[in-house]
Amino acid sequence: MKLLSRLLILILLSATSSIYAQQEADIYDKFESKFYTIDGYKINVEIKGTGDPIFFLPGGPGNSHDYLEGNFGQYYKTHTVVFFDFLGRGKSDDAKNPSEYSVENDVELIEKLRKLLKFKKISLVGHSYGTVPAQAYAIKYKDNVDKMVLINGFHSGAMWQANCDSYNRYAKTHFPEKWKKVDSLRALGYVSSDPEFLKVYGSFPTKYVYYHNTKLKQNKPSYKHRGWANDVYVSIIGKDGDFDVAGSCLLYTSPSPRD
Repeated sequence: MKLLSRLLILILLSATSSIYAQQEADIYDKFESKFYTIDGYKINVEIKGTGDPIFFLPGGPGNSHDYLEGNFGQYYKTHTVVFFDFLGRGKSDDAKNPSEYSVENDVELIEKLRKLLKFKKISLVGHSYGTVPAQAYAIKYKDNVDKMVLINGFHSGAMWQANCDSYNRYAKTHFPEKWKKVDSLRALGYVSSDPEFLKVYGSFPTKYVYYHNTKLKQNKPSYKHRGWANDVYVSIIGKDGDFDVAGSCLLYTSPSPRD
């Protein structure tokens, strides 16, 4: 049993080392933006490689595709990798009305993009918020899904709320002086989407909350890009989403395997 455990540890360490070794510093130079018009909006899509297609769904909601491309772009060597910006994010157009930012519309964008690219089946890799439309898509369009990988994901709005509660509890416990400023602003009626509140809440060293290895560095593009769209986050998670999850995300719950 001890030998088996050691072998499993070695395999995991080897796999982890292989993943980091595969990251390419110039990966962004190997991809090119192409814009597809979907529902009257230009959607940024970056595709490379051959083989079975993989759609990468970024988190946030509000993140652009670039950080996923920086970490997983090298898989173009074995697959057709598809990185794209959801509506209102990254290089894609903004919606005319913020109400158009929703889990449901993100799901439909995936399907419309699959059809435009003429893929019969696709695999999905979702990170954080990206796991929500990934699961919703797999439920609604199960015949179009080959495989699905969920990274640091959520199965419901209630789980998102639990994550926020856990983060805030950790931040308050480990950074009490900073949290006093949060409490002061909350007492004055500020919510998490207010610019004044964002400056304080955004100053917490999140890498110490989310990462075991704080020395890891994110692969980032050298060109200017919109990495974050706060209006999208507010529309899908709610005006006070870091404390009270609302919006279309709250309404989402993936069915249990028994359903």
